[in-house]
Amino acid sequence: MSDNVFKRILVGVDDSEDSLLALKYAIHTAKEDDSELIIASILEDNTMNVYEALSKDYIHGERKDLEKHVLQYKKLAEDAGVNNVSAVVDEGAPGETIIKSVIPAFNPDLLVIGS
Repeated sequence: MSDNVFKRILVGVDDSEDSLLALKYAIHTAKEDDSELIIASILEDNTMNVYEALSKDYIHGERKDLEKHVLQYKKLAEDAGVNNVSAVVDEGAPGETIIKSVIPAFNPDLLVIGS
C-alpha cells in the first residue's frame, strides 16, 4: 500500500485517449489504496445543435449511450479489482459541472482527468 491513501477518487472520462489514460491511472490508484472510485462523464450540451437540443428523444438517446459507456468503464474497474465503484452521468459544460455538481456530491480526495 502507498504512503498516500486516498479514500475517494473521482475520475472524469470521455472517449479521448488522455481520458482513458486517466481512467487507467485512477483504477490503478483505487486498487492500490483500496479506495472508492467514482467514474463521471458529462453530456456536453454545447455539442448539440438547436434541433438536437430541442428533441427529448435525441438527448435521451445520447444520455443512454453515455450511461452505457460509463457502465463499461465501471465494469473495467471492477474486473481490475476495484471493490467500490460508482458511475455518474450529468449534463452541462464538463469542467463547470464537475466542479459545481459532482465534486460537492461526492467529496473526493483526488480528482483525475485527462488533459
